[in-house]
Amino acid sequence: MRAVVVTTADPKRYRRRRLPRGASVRHRDQLVAVQRELAAVHDVTVIVHDWQCATELRRKRKRGPAPDPAARAFSLDQMGMAQKGGAVVSDLRFSRTPLAGANKVAPGECDLCTGCDLLVAADERNLGVADRRRTIAVLSTSRTPSGAMVTDASASFPDVDDLVACTLAPTR
Repeated sequence: MRAVVVTTADPKRYRRRRLPRGASVRHRDQLVAVQRELAAVHDVTVIVHDWQCATELRRKRKRGPAPDPAARAFSLDQMGMAQKGGAVVSDLRFSRTPLAGANKVAPGECDLCTGCDLLVAADERNLGVADRRRTIAVLSTSRTPSGAMVTDASASFPDVDDLVACTLAPTR
């Protein structure tokens, strides 16, 4: 292992800790820089994210020991089955105040469609939240096969241009 970098919100916690040779601690704001640095290393590298679990942080906020942030990002994993080879779709809503009701995006209310998996992005169920005047689509055209395509050699990936056109049709 060539390098180990711990990213954390509080690097001071590691000042008196004994770390293995070649290990360093950086603030989590430097994560992108750390990823670029390690990507240039032609050997095995490791990034350890020392971040508090979101559920535990919510518990602490409710009980008082953790401060309430000025702005919040809410996520709702609708499918969340990636570890089983299925799609993952998340609705994110940003708010300076707590949101009333569900944080699922309603039809026509999507501002940004980030399609990391083109097959999932082109699905009618996911495009139903798009609006031609409002929604911007940012898409990856990488061919990410579905579980069925992996297990069935006769299943082929649809035409990428057709999937892109389908996804861009209800967006601006």
